[in-house]
Amino acid sequence: MCIVVGTEQGFVGALNDELVEYALRQDGGAHAYRWLLVGSRLASAAASRGLSAVWSAPMAVHPDAIPQLAVRITDALYARLAPGQRVARISVVSAQPGESRLQIAQRILIPFDFTRFRVSRARSHRLSTSRRRGCCPVSSTFMCSCNCVKR
Repeated sequence: MCIVVGTEQGFVGALNDELVEYALRQDGGAHAYRWLLVGSRLASAAASRGLSAVWSAPMAVHPDAIPQLAVRITDALYARLAPGQRVARISVVSAQPGESRLQIAQRILIPFDFTRFRVSRARSHRLSTSRRRGCCPVSSTFMCSCNCVKR
């Protein structure tokens, strides 16, 4: 399954066409029917190639609409995941923001790529529920300056 994120409005040149082409290359064209499309111009670009997506929604045109769109995308994704069925791959294809020339990238959501996140080598700070003897007695739980948990 592939979530392809495009545009709602014009003045973006061939961006939506290039997003469709990129997604087709990544997908081998065999699974275009499993696409979730975000952006009316993107849906139009896919339809002009005879591709029909399983779901589409207009792109948010105001920042206030982004959380609602995220919920709609998530709901559409979960609605297509059959209970008990394993999904081999879910990805997101989108243009990279802030680039001077068009760059399209694919991010894999499933299977989860743990290598995208660095593990901190710094010592983790843990809260302990045990109290040291003789430490400041207090009625509520919190950390004191001597790093014990007070109750």
